[in-house]
Amino acid sequence: MADRRTEILVIGGGPAGLAAAEAASSHGKQVTVIDENPAFGGQIWRAEKSALSGKAKQLVDVLEKNGVEMIPSCTCVASLPDKRILAVSNGKSFPIAYDKVIIATGARERFIPVPGWTLPGVFGAGGLQALVKGGYDIGGKRIVVAGTGPLLLAVAAYLKKKGGNVLVIAEQASAKKLIKLGLASLRVPGKFAEAMKLRIATAGIRYSTGSVVTAAHGSNLLEAVAVKKNGRTSNIECDLLAVGYHLTGNTEVALLLDVFALEGTVIALEGQKAATAEDFLYEHEDIYCAGELAGIGGVEKSLLEGRRAGLAAAGVEGDARGFAAEEERLGRFASAMNRTFELDRDTLLEIMTDDTIVCRCEDVEFGKIKDCDNFIKAKLQTRIGMGSCQGRVCGSACEALFGWGTNSIRPPIVPLRVSELANFKTEKD
Repeated sequence: MADRRTEILVIGGGPAGLAAAEAASSHGKQVTVIDENPAFGGQIWRAEKSALSGKAKQLVDVLEKNGVEMIPSCTCVASLPDKRILAVSNGKSFPIAYDKVIIATGARERFIPVPGWTLPGVFGAGGLQALVKGGYDIGGKRIVVAGTGPLLLAVAAYLKKKGGNVLVIAEQASAKKLIKLGLASLRVPGKFAEAMKLRIATAGIRYSTGSVVTAAHGSNLLEAVAVKKNGRTSNIECDLLAVGYHLTGNTEVALLLDVFALEGTVIALEGQKAATAEDFLYEHEDIYCAGELAGIGGVEKSLLEGRRAGLAAAGVEGDARGFAAEEERLGRFASAMNRTFELDRDTLLEIMTDDTIVCRCEDVEFGKIKDCDNFIKAKLQTRIGMGSCQGRVCGSACEALFGWGTNSIRPPIVPLRVSELANFKTEKD
């Protein structure tokens, strides 16, 4: 089938992607935005039952007025020659040709295996929140929220609002680190107030710092979790565990387009400094990255980087370089946040047992990979990372546990049905 064509292709319809599309289209550029979700706004602006949230709707309304093509439920699965990607939407594949591309694929929560984490009733923190937004009833259920990162407070507040009985928030970070982060938030307008609002919303829920879940217990369903604090372990009976260890960037599309092949790139998998305006072009002058992909830092940082990427892609270089002061301020806070929620590798390794499953897709246990030197060797010996999630869960877990890099990707970057590719033919065909 004939290529769709656009001047600027934005991959990702979260805050960064929408801001990039708004900036570029406001300067007369033809823009297409694709997002794998049925509604735009990303995880941070996900509304009830996949509806469009208020903040996302404001930007989407502007994009529609600017004539931006919006394609929801659309996933980039491969890179094609001559500035094209292969996209899949509604069961069909089609190429999209572009002059410039902005990658704004956001981030996902990091899952760290513990003994028993594959029991029904154990969810990712953001995953459980998304399920509840989709209609999952948690009324009266006893819930433990655990891990590390600002997402825990937001999830606990939401679950409480929806009728869940949140027993405790077990935060790995120490009270000392959290106090330092609170002081850093005072330098960024709105951050401290935002944190206080979440703390008020979680009033009545025990907030236990320096705490880590060491195991999930149950026969066929989750029945209790073990939480360790100050060297002592206690068991908490519960129905659900919502656990997440901060965030990690969705780097698959960037790897697919060879962004990470550039020596000295400032894009990071974990919280390194985001790109400066001068460094904003990667390897080719037609590839830009924005948002959590370029370092975890929150929605304000994503919006700023999205606007800047859109302006740079539109050729408005002067305007694109006008955010230096704000970017520096948000960058400092992002660095402070990532230091606060940095994972303690020794603690995580202490939790692991040889029979703890690390890769759920292929049932690979910790004992089978602990003596491997890197992710590739582990994959060759055990098939870790070769299941349906393509290493998205176990890859980031191994990075946290062993420091292994997993920066390799092969198309298609998500599992596909043969029928989804049946209509696609190359030019040689």
